[in-house]
Amino acid sequence: MSWVELEERRQELFHLLAPPILSALGNEDTPSPIFHGCFDWHSAVHGLYSLYAIHRRTGDHLYLEAARQHSSPLLVGAELEYMRREQIEREENPYGFAWTLVLARAEELAAGERTLRPLADHGVERILALLHGLDRERALELAATDMHPN
Repeated sequence: MSWVELEERRQELFHLLAPPILSALGNEDTPSPIFHGCFDWHSAVHGLYSLYAIHRRTGDHLYLEAARQHSSPLLVGAELEYMRREQIEREENPYGFAWTLVLARAEELAAGERTLRPLADHGVERILALLHGLDRERALELAATDMHPN
């Protein structure tokens, strides 16, 4: 497929990508109140981000409404508590927490809402704490890895 063909099919491709994302986010495979259905926590964050991104690129409100259902303001406090668990803070920092920043911005751009901002604020706190706690050796080790901890 050429770049021109890709551009011509862009809207169609967004609509083809959305059903598996919608389906996955409905699964309960993690104890997270908001982020589940995509095998692991950070992949579910990606999934929710994708719904906002697809809405922005297609204008289809189906994706915005689905994203809003998954990110209900009623769930944000419980999700914040989940994110504060030692295991999540250890496993998702900085990779997964960085995605909460992108997700919160996507929500703001797509919906003009800041429902997910507390999750992003927590992500910023944890990422900064990690960075401030690094010595040179650990910083180089993290920078050189090709896995999620980088």
